[in-house]
Amino acid sequence: GTPAKTKYYDQNNLEGEWRECVVLSYNSNEQTYLVEWKNVPRKHNEPEKWVKRLNLLFDLEDDEQWKDRVRQAHELRDHAEGQMRLHLYIDGMPDEYVAPIDEDQVDRILALVADEFPLAHLHVTE
Repeated sequence: GTPAKTKYYDQNNLEGEWRECVVLSYNSNEQTYLVEWKNVPRKHNEPEKWVKRLNLLFDLEDDEQWKDRVRQAHELRDHAEGQMRLHLYIDGMPDEYVAPIDEDQVDRILALVADEFPLAHLHVTE
């Protein structure tokens, strides 16, 4: 298999620690890798496990690029979660708190964006 590292958790270490493993297989439907840890006693009944790509660092992979990819994935996930919370909050607001925009307000908005708003899309505002 392909040499790599992934986190290994046991009863004594709930934080997990990075351990050497080999990648045995890839499941394209689930987008997971089957790994087998090196130097893990068989008595744990878990020498193999399916892991996601962000929990797997190949030995030939650049550590810093991998860390950047993981950091970016976490930032994107946090942003997406924030957007979902915002939309849930807005969707849950009663309609009586939202006042309709009157024609004068629409005219002022259009005047402010007139240079950037194509005339072909003017029908959208009507």
